[in-house]
Formats: sequence, structure tokens, C-alpha cells
Amino acid sequence: MLIHGENDLAEFVSSKTPLGLVIFNYELLIKNLHEAKTAIENGVQLSGELDKAMELLALLAGSLDLRYEISSELMSLYMYANRRIISAKLHSDAEQICEACDILSSLLDSWRRIEKEERAQLPAAENAERIVTGFEYKGGKICEISLSTEKRGISV
Repeated sequence: MLIHGENDLAEFVSSKTPLGLVIFNYELLIKNLHEAKTAIENGVQLSGELDKAMELLALLAGSLDLRYEISSELMSLYMYANRRIISAKLHSDAEQICEACDILSSLLDSWRRIEKEERAQLPAAENAERIVTGFEYKGGKICEISLSTEKRGISV
């Protein structure tokens, strides 16, 4: 998606879930790393791609809630990737970028799987309730039975 101005950006961000924003940040980060790698391989001067990548990595790291063990583990991976990016910047080393990119791509794949699983668990409509229902014949009437706590009863 192309974002042309503040209104487009605001609309884009407001349409994303928190997990969607995390995924978007990973995608931008990896895109900047690929651009930097290509520039180095082609002998072109870097124009801020690695700086942007480090900013996005800092944003991801800053969003972690370090009360949880998984956040500490992610922080370690982010710090390692950041060291690889710094090394790549200092030495114009595309291999260091590849190493950081491999780690971050693996994490991105994991986030995408989580998003896919979350989407599969959502009801078809946001305001829909999940119920298990059926019908039984009782006392000469067909009655709806439901495992929902809400009384919905219909009878025929």
C-alpha cells in the first residue's frame, strides 16, 4: 500500500490491529535491510537504509513488556540483530545484513502465523456471539437448545 500523506497514514494505522502494526514494522525493517544489502552489493553509497532499520528495530524493542520472559528473549534477538546492522554499516558488509535479516524474517514468519491463527478464531462478524445450538422435541414442541448462557428460546 502506498501512503501519500498524513491522512493516508492515519487511516492505514487505524485500520490495523496491534499485531498488524508489529508485522508492518517488521516488513518495513526487512525492506530497508534488503535495500541496504543491494546498495552494498552494487557498490552504491547507503542513503540511510540502515539508520531507518535501526530506528524500526528500536521501535519494536521499545514496545516490549519486559515483565514477560518472551519479551526478554525477543529483546536479546533485537540487540543481536542491531549489532549485526551496526557492523554492516561500519564495514559495508552485506553478510552482516543477511544475518540480521534471517533472524528478523524468521520472527516475521512467526508473527504472521500467529495473526493467521487469530483470524481463524474470530467470529465472522465482530458483534457475533459464538453459540452451540440445536433442536429437541419435547412435550409435543420443537425447542431450541443452546449452550450459550443467553436465553434465545424459540418454539414451534
